[in-house]
Amino acid sequence: MPLHLIPREAKFFDLLEGLSSPLADRSAALAGRSAAPADPEAGAGPADAIGRMVAALDASFITPFDREDIYRLAVALVDVRSTIDDAAHRLGESEDTSGFAAALGAIVAICTGIDAAVRALRDPSKNAEGLRGHLVAIERDVDAAARRLPADGPEGREDLAAGLRRIGIEASVRRALDACREAGRAVAVVVVKGA
Repeated sequence: MPLHLIPREAKFFDLLEGLSSPLADRSAALAGRSAAPADPEAGAGPADAIGRMVAALDASFITPFDREDIYRLAVALVDVRSTIDDAAHRLGESEDTSGFAAALGAIVAICTGIDAAVRALRDPSKNAEGLRGHLVAIERDVDAAARRLPADGPEGREDLAAGLRRIGIEASVRRALDACREAGRAVAVVVVKGA
């Protein structure tokens, strides 16, 4: 049984997991072009989630890892959620979303990996190999998904409004991918510093 010299307060892990767990469902709804499922955080909003994290950080003398890293990870998880919701909104406004299916499917896998990596932070020494695997997969999948996005706007040059909607969708999906990359990197910082 490993000896932890630093207390591992569960509240930080619970708050981080509360931010990461709905990501897979929200991204699956995005990929399936359905409404995002309701989650307990939805009514509170991202600002409240960050506020609860800041309050927990202020109330704790000892944290399981650096305060800045906890905050960075929480903000990154909220950003993933916000960018997924923005992409879903933009996709909902468009009739033609061809060319985005591969990237949207990748976002589901990436969000599932982010959630698994955040859950593995409770005991990184026990989950070290799985954590490394998730982090490598997140980077690889973000790069692959970004390459599969349509690069030069709409084919056939349909009307201007439809073309602008497609460009907006592409931009919002890229922002979601960038937010996923940042969340993966925020987890990686915690893992590397904790090693």
